[in-house]
Amino acid sequence: MPTTAAELPQYTGREMMQGAFRRLVLPFAAFVLLLWNLCFLLNSWILLPQNDFGRMLASASLFLEGKDMYAATPATAAWLEEDYSIALYNMNPPHFHLLLLPLALLSDLDEAFVLWWVLGGVCLLQCSRWILAETGLKLTADLRRSALLMLLAFCGTAAMLFTGQLTFLLLVPVTLMWRSARRGHWGRSGAWLGLALSVKPFLAVLLAYFLWRRRWRAAASCLVACAFCFAVGLLVFGGDNHVSWRGRLAISEGWAWLPMNASLMGMLTRLFTESVWYTPLAILPTGLVWLLWVGIGGALAVLTLAATGRGDTPAGVDQDFCLVLLASVLFCPLGWVYYLWLALPPLVALLARGWADPARRPRRRWLWAVMLLAFIWPPTMTRLLQPEAIGPRRSADLPPIGAGWPVPLEAAATVVLGNVYCWGLLALWARLVGSGLALKHHECAAAAALAPLDPADYRVSVVMPVYSETDTVLEIATWLTRELGPRLEEIIIVQSPRSSERSRTVCQDLAAVNCRVRLQVQQNNPGLGRAVRQGFAQVRGNVVLTIDSDGEMAIETVPRLLAEMAQGGHGLVIASRWLRGGGFTGYSPMKYYLNWCFQQLFRCLFWTRLHDLTYGFKVIRAELVRGLDWEGTLHEIACETTLKPVRLGVSVAEVPSRWTARTQGASKNTFWRNFRYVRTALTILVRGVGLSERQGSGTTDEEHPSQADVVTLGVAEPAATT
Repeated sequence: MPTTAAELPQYTGREMMQGAFRRLVLPFAAFVLLLWNLCFLLNSWILLPQNDFGRMLASASLFLEGKDMYAATPATAAWLEEDYSIALYNMNPPHFHLLLLPLALLSDLDEAFVLWWVLGGVCLLQCSRWILAETGLKLTADLRRSALLMLLAFCGTAAMLFTGQLTFLLLVPVTLMWRSARRGHWGRSGAWLGLALSVKPFLAVLLAYFLWRRRWRAAASCLVACAFCFAVGLLVFGGDNHVSWRGRLAISEGWAWLPMNASLMGMLTRLFTESVWYTPLAILPTGLVWLLWVGIGGALAVLTLAATGRGDTPAGVDQDFCLVLLASVLFCPLGWVYYLWLALPPLVALLARGWADPARRPRRRWLWAVMLLAFIWPPTMTRLLQPEAIGPRRSADLPPIGAGWPVPLEAAATVVLGNVYCWGLLALWARLVGSGLALKHHECAAAAALAPLDPADYRVSVVMPVYSETDTVLEIATWLTRELGPRLEEIIIVQSPRSSERSRTVCQDLAAVNCRVRLQVQQNNPGLGRAVRQGFAQVRGNVVLTIDSDGEMAIETVPRLLAEMAQGGHGLVIASRWLRGGGFTGYSPMKYYLNWCFQQLFRCLFWTRLHDLTYGFKVIRAELVRGLDWEGTLHEIACETTLKPVRLGVSVAEVPSRWTARTQGASKNTFWRNFRYVRTALTILVRGVGLSERQGSGTTDEEHPSQADVVTLGVAEPAATT
């Protein structure tokens, strides 16, 4: 029976284009990429034994011959050009070569190469089956096509084919480690990590994760398994080969500039040292480059661990393991792109969950586009726009750093193209850190939600420490009494016993004529933090204002602090010197620079938009004042009273304010005491926030019932377990 036009399927123009793309473009792209990867494999085969597999096999052969496993061989030379080579040695520990001894017995190197790739392919196939079974991911036709294209386009695939590395074998214990952790078998997970760690020490970042999250059984199993592997290696291969192996590790730092290195050290080396293929931005001493690596890498490592959760659920394990595995490559001095394969199990799980739930799919498509472009960029194209001549790329006219010089095209190409893999890895790492911190923030914010407080019910308790100030104390108390009116509950003056006679007289007279002033002598002395904590223990109101008595803080900011708290229902509002409209007058230039550096670093570590984390001028809900455990003894109390609520996920805000150097009294905050802020901030970041042992202390519930007594418990409990 003939079919009418109305019965024929109707397609839109977009659907027809998509169909043509799937039928024509994708198969053609897959064919081209297949040929591209076959070229790398054939090139690796032709170059035998001058690739990584040849070097590993040469070490096994040297052992069978009774020689030094790590001596130079014909496989050692890596020819970068026809007339230029560098020496690349085998970096794998002796016990790994137990797998290679059977291949070393073969007389035909080509046969060993084929068997090596058969073994690697079997390992990859089996790991894929484990991953699919664990995640429950169903491979539809579209998924299979997409996976094949990504497999062929991924820069790590070309790098593996060219080098003949061991990553697919190493993927087996890493996959089993991930699967065991997902199932709650942390001891077994640690043992698999120990096996992998004994071969690739950069995976110690995962051991740090176990210790950070107090997975003691996993950490102990890891160390035992790792020690067992090295013990077997010592028994079989002897101590001399281990000494030789350590000697080769010491000379590997000169390889960091090579294009396949996606690590932070690779980026710094290409940017700031002489190399064969890349023009540097500037030449720095090697020691300074290592110092930069330690400083930047250390900060990023702390941020990585802070972004991890407790791994109590399979989804939590996926998030944490993917982040930490990628971070291990980023922080390793030689983080080759083929090691990115090790993050395959948790990454597939994360993508599978996003594929099944459209709400979880990435919204920042441009960021994913950058990562995709970086990870499919061919290794040979990282040298685009670089000079063709062989030799160290050191320009004689490179100006000093900071001289405002224009970046030459070759140096700009090094920044962008020479470090494309590091940029892609950093983007993916930042995406995972952001999602981890955001998840923890939302969980804490839900637990730390404070009960609404009507602005008409504000009762402001002012905590004001006094050391030697006189006239400014009277001015501040008078202004607050006049401007806040009935909203002012009390002004608690905590005076140091070391105060001058005139200062004590001023405070006593003020307390005698103003019924809202409560004068107390500091019991635990010395220390600004101790004074603030003593005042906190006595507050009766439901909103607390902390302010210094030296006149450095712009008191006209107080109404705006309260207005912002009322408008947004925030638990904390700080005065910010770094916002537009704020600023400094009479501030030390050195302290200004260090303060700015502190703000930028810890804004990232705490994932907050607040600009001024160290200023003690703020208003805070009394439930937080009573419910949290305050520990600061000196001026670091200023950042503690901001960072602990931020760490909990309390709603926070800020308003601009100016700081003006005092005209009375003398500051007791010496320059070196400012570094206590760093210790306090790191402690809060690592340990979280604890409950106060004196909840509600100093408050008469009959007179001033708290609107969030239950919330006080709910605020600190989640953070105490983080």
